[in-house]
Amino acid sequence: ALGTTTVVPDMDPTRPAQADPRKLLAAIEAFGIRSMFGSPALLRTFSGWMVRERRAPGSLSRVLSAGAPVPPELVAEAYGWLPREARIYTPYGATEALPVAIVEGRELLGPVRRQTAQGAGICVGRVLSANTVRIIAITDAPIGDWQAVRELPAGEIGEITVAGPSVTEAYHARASATAVAKIREGGRIVHRMGDVGYLDAHGQLWYCGRKSHRVEGRDGLRFTESVEQIFNQHPEVL
Repeated sequence: ALGTTTVVPDMDPTRPAQADPRKLLAAIEAFGIRSMFGSPALLRTFSGWMVRERRAPGSLSRVLSAGAPVPPELVAEAYGWLPREARIYTPYGATEALPVAIVEGRELLGPVRRQTAQGAGICVGRVLSANTVRIIAITDAPIGDWQAVRELPAGEIGEITVAGPSVTEAYHARASATAVAKIREGGRIVHRMGDVGYLDAHGQLWYCGRKSHRVEGRDGLRFTESVEQIFNQHPEVL
């Protein structure tokens, strides 16, 4: 669709974690693939095999991974077998608004990696200039107009919203779904991502999980990605 040649490897796209790394590498080498896109599940399977087999596809210069949070540990592992000049990008968005933000993999290492391990969530990078991302107070109720929104300051976790040229205006024949996901702001539509997160002091967007997966306890809210990244540091967590 963008004028690029696309090579689809021999795999079941509905089961990316079960893809055969040998077939993926064979396609890369046979066609001199320079750019690879795969979900984190696919990348984890492929990267682990590449490390164990000590393989290195010399043609790859760009890897994009999206569809789920991409752990910094996976990014660091992939840089171990990619060519030195290669770049990994982890764009953030949704079917209704894509792309929203993007980050280059090396930015996820160092201090950001330590923050993630301590429960800060997953950094998804800087918002694209065409988009307007704002964080609003968490609610499951429909919001008809932006004037009814309570916008949150930097550093405070809330629902991620986005307005921009790629944002869809409605769901076809699904008025109830449209009501809970769209907010009218003058002449434009703001999409509620259904994700929770925050903007830090440097303008970076952080993802903390799905809004519907939050847990409300006596001592406050807990968010999946914040909690899981702490548990992932335990040596018995695979």
